[in-house]
Parts: sequence; structure tokens; C-alpha cells
Amino acid sequence: MTFIKRMKRGKNVYLAECQSVREGKKVRTITLNYLGKEGDQIGVPVKSMQESYNWKPPERSSRHGDVALLWEIAEKQKIPETIDRICLGRSDIPGITPGKLLTIWAINRVIDPQSATQLDQWLQTTSLPSLLGISGDNFRKDDFYAALDAVAYFDRKLGKICENISRIEEMLYTHWRESHPLPLGEEEVIAYDLTAVPFFGDTCPIAVKGHNASHSEDNQIKLGVLISKFDKMPISHQIYPGNFSDIITMEGIVPRLSDFGIKEGTLVWDRGNTSQKTVTTLEKYGWELVCGVAKRSKEAIDIVSTTEVTPNLENHVSCGKKGHIYAVQKTAKLFGKERNVVVYLNLDKYTRCLAERNYKLNEISATLKNLQDNEDGLSTESIRKMLGNVLKNHKKFFEIQWVEKQKPCFTWKINHEERILAENTAGKYLLYATNENLSAEDVVMMYLNKDYVEKFFRDTKSENEISPIRHQLESRVRASMFVGVLAYRLKAALGFLIKTSKSKDVVYSPTELIKLLGRVERVEMEHDEQPEFFFFNLTKKLKDQVVALSFKNIFPSREQDAA
Repeated sequence: MTFIKRMKRGKNVYLAECQSVREGKKVRTITLNYLGKEGDQIGVPVKSMQESYNWKPPERSSRHGDVALLWEIAEKQKIPETIDRICLGRSDIPGITPGKLLTIWAINRVIDPQSATQLDQWLQTTSLPSLLGISGDNFRKDDFYAALDAVAYFDRKLGKICENISRIEEMLYTHWRESHPLPLGEEEVIAYDLTAVPFFGDTCPIAVKGHNASHSEDNQIKLGVLISKFDKMPISHQIYPGNFSDIITMEGIVPRLSDFGIKEGTLVWDRGNTSQKTVTTLEKYGWELVCGVAKRSKEAIDIVSTTEVTPNLENHVSCGKKGHIYAVQKTAKLFGKERNVVVYLNLDKYTRCLAERNYKLNEISATLKNLQDNEDGLSTESIRKMLGNVLKNHKKFFEIQWVEKQKPCFTWKINHEERILAENTAGKYLLYATNENLSAEDVVMMYLNKDYVEKFFRDTKSENEISPIRHQLESRVRASMFVGVLAYRLKAALGFLIKTSKSKDVVYSPTELIKLLGRVERVEMEHDEQPEFFFFNLTKKLKDQVVALSFKNIFPSREQDAA
């Protein structure tokens, strides 16, 4: 179904015949025909307008709003410039360069992820060639592969992969922090986490089977990332083989931060990355540490089970929607010596866990009794197998004794010690903090609020910025992951600018803004042999927010062009 779209340009209104088309889950508006200037009647063009005003049909219509915004964000962060400076030795090279190509690729990852083989075609549907002053016909898919090889490559003389990624990220962080400094008196609080990224293929040496949250047996690689709490900006990332344990990856984190010139602050990470070796190694560098400690060791279990956390006002932690949290602080022996620890109770999880466990134990007890009463005709071997299926993860809560040549052939009872221990540890978590000046609430809040790094993984995976990986060369796998992190860097910058803006014109979230800008087209025409253009689907509300965020150049006026 077609419709007429009105577009205001100065004092005049122009008309276009348009159609909405569905592309997968997205609906886009395409322009079928430009009708010219509106006459006295709304929606009706002036007759013989083309002959009267010497208008020529449009030369080009291109996707503009979102790509122009993201390109300007990238330029303000000096992303293309930094990549070219590191990879090519200078940043003022005209034409197609790795910095421009990888920035274009990162923009594509944000708004419309395409494979490398489709990037050159996608590029020509946007206004990016015009913004770069390069004809879209000059871009080839091989150019994008070459750009990957510029940031990570296999050196035959050295016999290893060399990469420029770390130096690029170092310079990008330095520039960003200089232009967006921490509040006076604040230090960096940085969260670290690791995730598994699925991999298609089996020829890459770092893509191997390993542990992951989804229990998938496919090949994978591990991505570790450091993100600043202040602005949610990714600082650095590392790639590891898919079978690396989370704990192993922690050892080089703080030295890497030192290379970036980051002054000592606080490093926060999840309990899955914590070990005695990790803690003792990182403590030597002068950084404050806040980390979770898994309830695996006897030390950790003893601390959690013997620490009473009373749900009262004194112990309450104000953490919004994260549940009813209560915490106490104490000194206890952990990792071989007395340390400052915090035990916190999630009352909601405790209540739920207790109810679920009691229900399950009662269910298993009933099943065991029924099995005893109906074991006639069953072999001992089959009964043992059935018991294994019944008990599963709750085996420790039951004591089973076998009786030879007697019916029933087994007896059972609840292991009350294990049940009491489980009740004393349910919904309770152990944290370690090196800064003894922090209160229990401070430690818990700092730990629970590290979800911005988890959001990074959630967003990048769900929106296909980093996964799945289809490259087979390890160097290109590393470079491709770098592009995915660049994409998130663009979104993080936009999110920070929106969050910190005090303008009443800033009403859209980053996701909303990018989506709405994706509908804005740049239409190029010729009038009296003079180039002319206007923006299609650009509302005043949308333009006002863009201007309020200091991106007024992406929708230049006629006066700006003349200037």
C-alpha cells in the first residue's frame, strides 16, 4: 500500500510517493516516486512542476540518520584516526583506509549486522560514502578483509600472530578519558568478566569445546572484557581459547591496566573468576579488589554457614530491584589468612530456595518409600539405577544403606547435617574486599552493580555484534572481535551522552534514537543545475535531540552548506 509523504524544506513542502515494506522483523519505508512541490491543496503537487522549476529526478536516496550519527561519534572518539595512526603510521591518509573500513563495519554491527561479503553492497545504500567523500563504487569486500589483517596478522618471520589491538584500545581509552574525565576525587571502578562466544567451524586453533553457561558442546572462544563503571565504556578486551578456565584469565588483568596508564582504583569481578592465586597475585599491584568467592572451599563454606545475617534495618542494603538484601561484615580466615569479608543474604532467594528444596526432598522421600513398597520383581542393579535417577543432585541429603538378601533391599533417611548446612548457606553469598574502609553495604552495592559488564555481553550477543564467529583464521577472529567491541563503544558513548545531558530536548533512549534515525533518508536532487538535498522522515523532535547532543552537523541546513 502506497502513501504520500510531505517533506518541509524551508518555506516549501515537497511530496513523495512511498511504500512500507517488511524486511524480516523490520519495516522500512521506501520512496517510489518524487512528486515535486506541494500546491494549494494539501498532498497534491503543483502541475507541471518539473517543467516550471527545472527539477530533475532524484539522483540518490540513501540511509542517513543513524549512520551519520554513529560516524560522527566515531570521529569524536578518534576511532578511524587512531586505527590508521597505529596500523599505517599516520592518520591523514586520504581515500580508503583500515580506520575508515573498520569504523564502517562497527557502524554496521550496531544497526544492521551483515557478513563481510555483503558490506560493500550495504555501504552503497547509506550516505557514508558521501560523508567520507569517497564514491561507494570504490569499496570492495576484499577491502574489509584487508582492514582486519591490518589490526591482526600472522607474521611468518616470527611464527606468531601480531596485533595492534591493544595499542589502539590504549589510545582510544586515553582520548576518551581526557575528554570525559572522572568526577573530581573519584577513581576508576572497573568490572571484569568473561563469556563464551560460539564459533562456526573447526579450523581455528583457539576455537575449542569448553565450559559455558548454556551447556553447549559447540566450539567456542572466550572473551574477557574490562568496562568502566563511570561511563560503561569498554576499556580493553582479551581473547582466550575456548577451554580456558575463568580463573586463569585473571592473572594478566591488572598488568594490562597498568599498561594503559590507569591509576590504581577498584577492580570488581564475579565469584567464578576467584581463586587464592588470583587474589594474592592482584593484591601486589596496589589496586583495591572487590570479588565474589564461590562456596566451594571449606573456608568459604564455614564462613557463610556460621555467619548469621539478620534481616533487619541495620543490615539492610538499598539496591532497588535486586531484591531484599541484607549484609554483615566481619574478619575471617580466607585464602590462608585473616581477611575483611562480607556475607550478604538475598532474602527472596533464600525463601525460594528453601521452599523448592523442601518440596523436592519431600517428593524424593515419597518416591523412595514407594520404591521400597514395590520392589518385588526388580533386581538390585535396576533399583540402584532407579535410585540414581531419583536422587540426582540431591544425593547428599539422603543416607542410603543396602541390605543383602532382604526385602526391602535398602533403607534410607534424611542427612540432617547436610540439610542444616544447606539451610545455613541458602541465599547467602561471600564477598572479599581489600578496602577495609568500605562498609558492608558499600561492598555489596559495588559488587551487585557490576551488571553493566554483563549487559555488555547480553547486548553484543543478542544483537550479533560479536557472535557467532564465522572467520577461520585466528588473526581474523581476533580482529572481528575487536570490531564487535568497537560497535559497543559507539553505543556506550551515545548512552553516556544521553544520560549526562541536561537538555529537555533529549527524550529518546539510545536504542530509540538509533531506530528512529534509521528511517531518515538523505535525498539528493538537482534544481536549476544546482545540487539540492533534503532529509526524509526527519521530525523536529528527532532533530532537536540530535542538536542537543551536539551533533548538529549530521543534518546541515542550507545556511551551513553555504558557509
